[in-house]
Order: sequence, then C-alpha cells, then structure tokens
Amino acid sequence: MRRVLPALALLSLAWAVVVAVTGGIDVHAFGVHLKSTYPDRPVYAAALLAAVYVYFFREDARRRAQAFDWLGAAIPRLERAATPIVLLLAIAVSVVGVRQGVLVAEASDAWGYISQADLWLDGDLIVEQPFTREIPWPTADFTFAPLGYRPATTSGAIVPTYPPGLPALMAIGKRLVGACGPFLIAPLLGGLTIWWTYLLGVRLSSRLIGLAAAVLLATSPIFLLMVLNPLSDVPATAFLTLGLVLALSSFRWRAVATGAAVSMAIFIRPNLLLVGVVFLVFVVWSADERARLRSLLWFALGGAPLVLAVAAINTVLYGSPVSAGHGSLGELYSWSFAGQNLIDYPKWLWATETPFIALSLMPLIAWRRSGLSRAAYGCVASFIAAVWLSYLFYRAYGLWIYLRFLLPVIPLLVVLAAVGLAMAVRRIGDTGGQIAVGLLVVTAAFALRVGVIRGEQVLEHWREGVPYTSVGEYVRQRLPSNAVLLTVQHSGSIRYYADRLTLRWDFLPADWWPRAVNVLTERGYRPYVLLTAEEDEVFRARFGLPNVPAAPGTLVATFPGSEVNRLYDPLRATTEAPATIPSVRSFPCGCF
Repeated sequence: MRRVLPALALLSLAWAVVVAVTGGIDVHAFGVHLKSTYPDRPVYAAALLAAVYVYFFREDARRRAQAFDWLGAAIPRLERAATPIVLLLAIAVSVVGVRQGVLVAEASDAWGYISQADLWLDGDLIVEQPFTREIPWPTADFTFAPLGYRPATTSGAIVPTYPPGLPALMAIGKRLVGACGPFLIAPLLGGLTIWWTYLLGVRLSSRLIGLAAAVLLATSPIFLLMVLNPLSDVPATAFLTLGLVLALSSFRWRAVATGAAVSMAIFIRPNLLLVGVVFLVFVVWSADERARLRSLLWFALGGAPLVLAVAAINTVLYGSPVSAGHGSLGELYSWSFAGQNLIDYPKWLWATETPFIALSLMPLIAWRRSGLSRAAYGCVASFIAAVWLSYLFYRAYGLWIYLRFLLPVIPLLVVLAAVGLAMAVRRIGDTGGQIAVGLLVVTAAFALRVGVIRGEQVLEHWREGVPYTSVGEYVRQRLPSNAVLLTVQHSGSIRYYADRLTLRWDFLPADWWPRAVNVLTERGYRPYVLLTAEEDEVFRARFGLPNVPAAPGTLVATFPGSEVNRLYDPLRATTEAPATIPSVRSFPCGCF
C-alpha cells in the first residue's frame, strides 16, 4: 500500500489533466460503456488517495518529497522570468479574445453598447423617431425602442439604456481602427487585467505569487468568457484592478491616478460607486496625516470629472442624475434578492473557480501570518466587501454566467488564493514537501478549471453570435427596404446588420394583433414577424393564436442552427417553400 497509494494518486491526477485537455472518453465496447469526460472525480480521487497515504505513511511521504528538493533552486529563476511569462500570457489572452470572441452586435447588451458607440461618434445620444407620434396604439414609443433602448423624456425619440463608459471606449476604438475597434476593447483590457493582476500579486506578496495569480486568472472560466464578449465586465474589472495596484503603491501621484482609474470603472459601471468610496477612504486614510487633505483633493481631481459626466448624461437622457437607463433603484435592487444571491454566488465560485478559490479566505482570516500589512489588509477586505454589497441586493438571474457581476473581485481573490496556498505549504517543514504539495494542488486546480472551460464550451461561445449575423444578412439581402420586423431578441441586431426598422411585439397591446399589421401596411411599411424558438410559444400565447405552424403568418425562412429562428409573413403574400437561412459568421477584424 505504501507504493500503490501514491501511484494511484498520481495516475488519477494525470488522468484528470488528460480529461481536462482532451475531453476524456465516452465509448461503448464489448457491451461496456466507458465514460470519463469531466476531471472532477479523478481529482477528488487523487486527493483522497494522497490524504490516506500521507496519514498512514507520513515518513515515507516525507522521504519521497525530498526528491523535489532540487526544484528549490529553480524558484529564484522562475521569479526572474515571471515578468516576460506574464507578458506573453497577457498577449495570448488578448489574441484568444479576438480569434474566439463573439464579435457580434447581438441581443441586448452587445448591440446596446456597440450601437451607442456609433451615437457617440455621431455626437448625439438621442435617436429621433418622429413617425411614432402617428402610431395609434398607446405604447408606440416602447414598441419602437429595441433592446438596449427606451423612450426618451420627450415623445418621438429613444435613448440608450446602458452606461456611457464602454460605448465611449468603443467609439475611440472604432475611430482608430474601424469596424474592428469596438470588439478589441474587452480582449485588450483582458490582457491588461492579466498584467495588472500580476502587479497586484507583486504589491501584496512576491513575483511568484503574481505569476501564479496571473495564470489562475487566465484559466478562470468567467473571466475568459467575458474576454470573448463585447461587454462591460472585463473593462470595469481592468480599471478596478489598476486602481488597487495604484492605491497600494508608493507612487507620488497615486491619489490622482487612483481616482482616475476608479472613476473610469464607475463611468463604465455606475453601480460600483460604493467601491469608489472605499478607494477614496483608503487613499485619504493611508496618507500621512498632514497630506490627507491634499490626497482628498487630488483623488477628487482625478475622479470627479467622469463621475459628474455620468450624472450629467443621466440627467439629459433620463431626467435625473440618479436615474438609470435600466430602471429605478427599486426595480434593480431589493432585499428579497439577497437570499438567492447568497446561495448562487458562492456556489458558482466553488463550481467554476474550483475549491482552490477557498484558499483566498486564509489571508483574510489569518492576515497577520499572510505577510499583508495592516493598510493592505484593510484595503483588500473593504474592496471585496464593497463589490459583494454592490450586487448582493441586485436582481438575481440564476445562471452561472452572471458571476460576471462579481468579476471585479476575482483578480484579487486569485491573488489571495495564491497567498493562501503559500501560507498552507509553509507549514510543511522541508522544501521538497512544500514544492510537492504546491505542484499537486496547482495541477489539480488547473485540471478542474480547464475542465469547466471545456465543459461549458467557453471557447465555442462565438457560435451564439452566428444566428444574429445570419438572419441579419438574410433580411438585408432578401427583404424590401420598407420592411418592419416584429421581433424582440433580434430587435437591435436587425437594425445594425440589415438596416431595417424593428418593432418589439412584447410591448404591443394584445388586442392590437393583427390590427397593428394593418396600420403598418397603411403607412407604407411591409411587416414581417421574426421569432426565436423560445419566443414562438410566447408570441402565440400573448396574442391568443392557435398552436398551428402558420398562426403568425406564412413561414418564409428558417435558420436551423443551435438556436432556431423563424421568419413569418403575416400578410401571407407568398406561396413559396420556406427558405433555409445560410450560416454567416462575422469577421469584423479580418482573418485575425
């Protein structure tokens, strides 16, 4: 058993890595079904076998661990090479973000940000739609406001609902490099986040900790997923991570620089204002007593302009500096959301960041042994609490991808987890034992995290954008220029890719179907209905249509991909067989 147990543990761990990288096996042979497609069971089996071995054969385990003593001399070399390794890793993450990214103005979020970037370039965030004043149904302004937009404070116009920070960055990107520009923001800032996480690890501990944290972040499923999407999660995370690095530094101009970095994150995500208050308090409190007033003024100088810009834009678009495009604070926040969020967020962290993330609690609980200074501990603990509180009472969605709301705290958590692992292995007396345990834990964490990335098909996420570009291209080529599409999920992408007017049927009063079709026809429009598979049933139920294929109209075309989309003609003016919409993948950044 002294030989069998460690051999089985290593074999299990090796198999876990193989499964994580290759996807494992799922075969039927000679009446036997062999399946091993997730690395979690082999990892936990390896951990159990190793624990049993160490418990019963402690001296033998110590002797075997001495074989790793020679690696101790390699650690200083690894630390010296940490900077170029992290730079290469940051570049690799950015490249993956572009090559495998969802480079599509899809659904609500991506279309909302990218279309608003165009409004910034045009110099006007208000989209005039005067024709809606002549539409007879009572919710006309809402029906002609696509996802990501809402009626303006005056009739006959719509305004974007998303904060201005990311669209402003996208507008700069588009001005510099054209259509690819908006899609480069998240990948480029993702690479910078890797670099700034490394610097944060150096600030809090050492280069080795920074290197470990950078690798952990690069293999974080939720971070990698958000790098692939043109959304605000990675940009906000990037600037807050930079804010932490600056706040913890001895940089002469750290107050103004920290204020600027944090205010940029608030410009992108205004509901992170509480986090900004934490930075303000820390920068002022950690300054020399005679310099605190000066630090306050410098922080305000760096941070106030963008915060005031958010208030001014909110006033112009929504009528009040504290109003949000997505709705009132009462609609977005509620005490009732806290219970579900307290269950979901820790569960998702454990499942996707793997149990390794629990090591981040060690330096928070036993901070005196972690090497963190009192000031650094106060900063990181307050930052974590502020981010959690910013979303604890926020609307609960129930899907693991909404762990993205807590993404700003994950770079810090992986740094603390690396510190926690260092604290744990230091309790092992000899160097070989420390290295052996560290390698086993890191290998297990790598296998589990890569297994989640593969299992959730994170790098295949680009496929979700294909229906939007495919349907958009079909509508652009095949439907008349006066077409109006009654749709919800495609209400923005059709405007972007097909340059056709859209009408949201989910705001159309139920008693106005099919009268609305007649109204549109009388005003010179050609109506069509575009539904996803999920919307089809909801559409029929809303307007009391029978459950027969032709109820919304004659089926004109179908996109048969992973997400079925159907295009109907409510005027039933065609007798041709339904067309199959060809698959079109967008390449705004060329062959890159």
